[in-house]
Amino acid sequence: MLTLNATIENDKIILNGLQNISHEMPSAVRAGFNRIGPGIFNEAYQLLSGPGRPQVKLRDTKTQKKTRLRGQSAMLGGRPGSYPVPVVMGNLRRLLGWVGPGESKSSGDLNFTAGDMELVLFDSAAYATSIFQGKDSSQAYGERDAIGDGMENYGGVDKMAKVLDEEIQKEIDK
Repeated sequence: MLTLNATIENDKIILNGLQNISHEMPSAVRAGFNRIGPGIFNEAYQLLSGPGRPQVKLRDTKTQKKTRLRGQSAMLGGRPGSYPVPVVMGNLRRLLGWVGPGESKSSGDLNFTAGDMELVLFDSAAYATSIFQGKDSSQAYGERDAIGDGMENYGGVDKMAKVLDEEIQKEIDK
């Protein structure tokens, strides 16, 4: 079994512990990354796929006055820091993406490039950082890092190591 650890730096998930294997079996590592990328992407996509919220302010049921807590009602199940993130315009989901080893992709005005042994997951929506880090207008909702949490929901480092182990074993069996 591989021993790996992962860190997230901006838009890159960095797996440490692949140095020797990436030199000896680069095709197995690339194949593993090409399985891991869509897996994490799908988990992050689900975290960004909450029920829509009304475009107008909600009314307090007791006082019938408009409230400033848009998106928070029993009907929507929205609470600060909760998942899934409500879909308003769909930009967070639409601009979520991933780039496999040695590939490049443009999204909006941004370009994303993964090195030969890298996997890049990104969300190029202008307000993605605010939502993921719980800053600016999303401060009341706390951190909701869909990519990092998507990686954990996927199975974290253990699942990534298992996928890479499977691809390495396929390469050995050839």
